[in-house]
Amino acid sequence: MLKSNGLKNDFKVLTYDIYCTNQSLEGLSENEMKKACIRLRSCNNGDYKVQNNLIRDLNIQEISDFELANFENSLLELGYKKIFDTTKRDFHYSKDGMNSRSEILLVF
Repeated sequence: MLKSNGLKNDFKVLTYDIYCTNQSLEGLSENEMKKACIRLRSCNNGDYKVQNNLIRDLNIQEISDFELANFENSLLELGYKKIFDTTKRDFHYSKDGMNSRSEILLVF
């Protein structure tokens, strides 16, 4: 439908997020939960970026898929555990003259 109306897909990405925390998330909103977690984000099956680092002495910004299990074990030793993960696919469409993009988000 979008293509038949002249829109072109100019961006697509597969994102896999892993959320780890040492806190109870009971009663928190989705946004509050995400702020209470360390997020490991991989885009298009690339290395994981460590985001929202809540551990002061953790000086790791990126880890490979090969290093993931060891990193998760290190987090466990510090009292953090994997709480949930998400997989989503983003597509952005636009055409000449548009000031914004149309976004389609598929969450698995």
